[in-house]
Amino acid sequence: MWRVFAGFAGVAMLAVARDAPQPRAHTLWVYSVSGLPNPVTDGPTGDTLIQRAAASHVTVLYVSAYSPTANQANRYLVDEAAIATFIEKAHANRITVYVSMGDVDWPAKGCAAAATPYQRFNDIAGYDAAHPAARFDGVILDVEPGSNPDLAALLRLYQCFEQQTAASGLALAAAINAFWNSTVSFNGVTKEAYRHIVDLKLASLVVMGYRNTAGALDCSVGGVLCLDANVILYANSVGMAGRILVGLDTDDPAVSGAAASETFFAQGQAALDAVAQSVERQLAAAGLGFGGFSVHNYRNAYLSGTVSGWPATNPGLLRRMLIPLRLRRGKASAA
Repeated sequence: MWRVFAGFAGVAMLAVARDAPQPRAHTLWVYSVSGLPNPVTDGPTGDTLIQRAAASHVTVLYVSAYSPTANQANRYLVDEAAIATFIEKAHANRITVYVSMGDVDWPAKGCAAAATPYQRFNDIAGYDAAHPAARFDGVILDVEPGSNPDLAALLRLYQCFEQQTAASGLALAAAINAFWNSTVSFNGVTKEAYRHIVDLKLASLVVMGYRNTAGALDCSVGGVLCLDANVILYANSVGMAGRILVGLDTDDPAVSGAAASETFFAQGQAALDAVAQSVERQLAAAGLGFGGFSVHNYRNAYLSGTVSGWPATNPGLLRRMLIPLRLRRGKASAA
């Protein structure tokens, strides 16, 4: 791994300005939690989420709006009036809303007009057309096709959705596995899958290198940075650094099945903030940029206010990351 890092580092550092931009995004995944009201469809629950998110400087919410049964508009979405109200309230608090979509079998199903992925996107496009004052801001694809994925099919799915979202005036993001390092042929070019994905120039990429330690870029110490390093370094080398978001997980491993080392659930918010600060500091020291952090997910622990070690707000995460940039600007002005 050190050889990989050393090979990329010189290229990456040349591609990034000496004062690399500081992270500015704090995105949050939102799913309904068993036994609790859905924040998208239940007004008071949604109000609480938006209040806590705004107080924590959350910039983007990734929400699920899928329903297994069709609504009155014959779209597989939850109540559309509730969606519109939720989006309007989020926008009033300067929070953008992406709809989370995807399933493990979507790459195999493809993007033909009769296929499920295409139909589910049509539901979003139909909702947006019917609610022009409360449109979704974007789509985030969360497609995790198992331990032996057909990465070429996944890339075709991304490319198809990129065309569809662009035609509908929506941004497209994706959550990607930190282990998609194998080579794949796509559009006549063969290289690592993560490079192909970065080259698609999506609005943002959440790298799911979930660990509860920062680690080091050269992998002398394992952790988030070690797993995310290839994507971050390549993105820096091609001018896409600001679109890379470092994923941080807060799931309860007893419920999600995640390994204890992959989630901050037992450590609490203070540990998550400390790791985020270490990631930011190490990347800045290496002259590397990235776009910020994406926390998975609301109410399992993060911003819950009910789980030990997890208060209802986290105002320090994004504020701390912005201070160094302000200080540098001040010094530059004084000079």
